[in-house]
Amino acid sequence: MDRYYVSMTVQQDGVHEVHRETCRWLPDTNHLIELGYFSSCWPAIEVAVEQFYARSIVDGCISCSMNCHSR
Repeated sequence: MDRYYVSMTVQQDGVHEVHRETCRWLPDTNHLIELGYFSSCWPAIEVAVEQFYARSIVDGCISCSMNCHSR
């Protein structure tokens, strides 16, 4: 299980990215919301969508959550 976070910082394309704790592109902790521990990025994205952001603006990081990266 990995710990996942969603970035509060919006990317240039309007997306909030979901990252694993070990991601080399993980933003500073002051710009993150902890989502919890999950076996994959999909449940982490669901939590980010349900609790924090609309579906259209949440995506997986291409580096650490590639299976959930759609853009």
